[in-house]
Amino acid sequence: MIELKNNYMRPSGSGSTFRVDIDPPVNKTPNFLEECKQVALEIESKKQGKIYLMYSGGVDSEFVLNVFLMLGIEVTPVIIKLNPNYNTHDVTYAFNFCESKNLKPLIIDVDFDYFVKTGLIVDIAQQYKLATYQIPSTLNALKSLDGTIVMGSHSVPHIAKKESNSIWYVDEYEPIWCCLEYFRKNNLYGCPFFLAYTAEQYLAYMQSPIMTDLANNKIPGKLGSNSSKWRILNSLAPFDMEQRPKFTGFENIEKSPIFQHENLQIFKQFERQWWGIHREPFFEMLKRLES
Repeated sequence: MIELKNNYMRPSGSGSTFRVDIDPPVNKTPNFLEECKQVALEIESKKQGKIYLMYSGGVDSEFVLNVFLMLGIEVTPVIIKLNPNYNTHDVTYAFNFCESKNLKPLIIDVDFDYFVKTGLIVDIAQQYKLATYQIPSTLNALKSLDGTIVMGSHSVPHIAKKESNSIWYVDEYEPIWCCLEYFRKNNLYGCPFFLAYTAEQYLAYMQSPIMTDLANNKIPGKLGSNSSKWRILNSLAPFDMEQRPKFTGFENIEKSPIFQHENLQIFKQFERQWWGIHREPFFEMLKRLES
């Protein structure tokens, strides 16, 4: 598996003891787009079979797809449809983009109600100490792919403001790291953390002027970086991605009767056990990575 370059991020512990140690990169002035292009080229050089990109319709996966297209690397977008029509609002962006680029996506239909009622969602969560119900259905769908699987499951660095002291912190969330473990235990081949594969990518994104403006409280009303992600990514590459509402892709599920099923409600208990968060002040971390 193409995991993390030089093992530069290392998670440990769980719940209240969860932490992630992050090493600084060699290159202190990296270019985010160039780093992403190098990751795509490395994946192509090490690929086994076809390259499949998990494409949700969000800006993360669209950015990754644009990188492969820019380089002329053959890639098949994979769109997961959570039926009955639970994630239509998100995958609409994916289908529209694929049509605009004359790409034929591979569609994986998931009967989400069945996935919940049979308890498979709980089995996966318990095996991987996974505290969020949004991830197991995607992980389970990966086993139907035979080739090199690319994901942006670890997104670009996220920062959030602590209102009590107005300090911005870099957040690392425990549930995301279960994706790597799932790849390992199920002998899946690919790159689950495309956007954070190298320490240079991590630092380059943090060095974005918009990120430093956020951390300096220069953008009023902002409490986190997710809503600015499309602006940041567009400033780092010439893709001009369309602004879209920030969806989790699961809003319709939470309005549906299935959400009250015991196999989804149990995730409240899992959160208390396995929802670890590691935080480091933004500017302290930036200084450390640049030193």
